[in-house]
Amino acid sequence: MGSSKQLPSALKIKMIDAHKAGEGYKKIAKRFQVAVSSVRNVIKKWQFTGTVEVKLRSGRPRKFSERTVRRIARKANHNPHFTAVDLRTLTPQTLSQQSAAMGSSKQLPSTLKINMIDAHKAGEGYKKIAKRFQVAVSSVRNVIKKWQLTGTVEVKLRSGRPRKLSERTVRIIARKANENPRLTAKDLQEDLADSGVVVHCSTVQRHLHKYDSVKSHQKKTFPVSSPQNSVSEVCKGTSKQA
Repeated sequence: MGSSKQLPSALKIKMIDAHKAGEGYKKIAKRFQVAVSSVRNVIKKWQFTGTVEVKLRSGRPRKFSERTVRRIARKANHNPHFTAVDLRTLTPQTLSQQSAAMGSSKQLPSTLKINMIDAHKAGEGYKKIAKRFQVAVSSVRNVIKKWQLTGTVEVKLRSGRPRKLSERTVRIIARKANENPRLTAKDLQEDLADSGVVVHCSTVQRHLHKYDSVKSHQKKTFPVSSPQNSVSEVCKGTSKQA
């Protein structure tokens, strides 16, 4: 359920001042539109600790918010083919606030970053630079802070193996799978190999499972008819006709 909403420190101080002036709990609660128990807790804490500030709580903070958990549950219900690994890539905490399926945020061109640095050297502020180049103020701040720290605006190579299939390639094989449900992962793998992309069948299957539009098709099975069963069926048919 999470912790209860904290009252602002300024409001707590006003409640303390009202208590010092001789007002009671109920009168203070009615005046500031809060619960009597909240007034009591604030005053008791101030009397015990001498402050109204909230101390840092012990223990590791939660990695998942309630909103993120609801999002994961909704994705799992919408696509039963999702595994825990697939769902892990949907959480913003694990991949720098962006899902792996969506890819990283769009990078600003290096020339634009250099122009922003030149404007900063000329004495322009963050807001003025952001308005001039039509970008967010946070983007301007990040570019300038990185330049001050590293002396460059170039993006460093990230660690980890790069993705073998781009989003465009995955969309293409997903469209092929929907147009021809008889295609197997092996067929799609061979099509990719012809275009110069060499991947394993499991890679193709894993990416297709992430697409809600791709429906899984199971091979139809029929009962095995042995020669003995065939003879018995024929005998039953002749006896019914007689």
